[in-house]
Amino acid sequence: MKRKIRFISFEGADGSGKTTILNLLKKYLEESTDFLKNKFIFTREPGGTDIGEKIRLMLSNDDMDIRTEALLFAASRSEHVNRIILPAIQNDNIVISDRFLHSSLAFQGIYKELGIKDVLFINNFGINKCYPDIVFFIDVPVNVSLERLSKRKDKIDRLDLTTIDEITKINNSYKKSLKAIKESKIIIIDGNKEPNKILEDIINHLTKEIL
Repeated sequence: MKRKIRFISFEGADGSGKTTILNLLKKYLEESTDFLKNKFIFTREPGGTDIGEKIRLMLSNDDMDIRTEALLFAASRSEHVNRIILPAIQNDNIVISDRFLHSSLAFQGIYKELGIKDVLFINNFGINKCYPDIVFFIDVPVNVSLERLSKRKDKIDRLDLTTIDEITKINNSYKKSLKAIKESKIIIIDGNKEPNKILEDIINHLTKEIL
């Protein structure tokens, strides 16, 4: 019997093209006759709720201790899960989130060296082990990420990583973090293709998992 998929997250380093692909995916799902019988809820982190968006603004503009940062991400995620994700799942919708727990495991847990175990612990208190059924990781070469980031300098904030060393380190951190949650199925997507080709790869996987 096919596993019932109700929660999907997308992950990737800054400049991976993740948000662009999600916008294409949303448009496709809204127009697809195959998928129309499912209701998809698109959301993002940090954010997704009124409190989450306020926390997102704090995280974007303030320099803070790494533990404070990790706790704020966990607080935003708790609101996200309990106000948006779980109610949507309980109403038989499918939630698609731009980033989720693996971002914190990669950024705060590994990249900023708090440790995966501690970051997972403070998050599990708020989300009660509400993990994505599927995680799509958009994997791109470092030079491609940097090229894309250079085209949106006016939109960079303190959470964005923009040097070759930073992007290399976070890519490696992500790949380690993907192994941390056994309950989530990890699907690695080649993000070095044209956006429509990437979308096609994702749709093929969703067709196998959902339809």
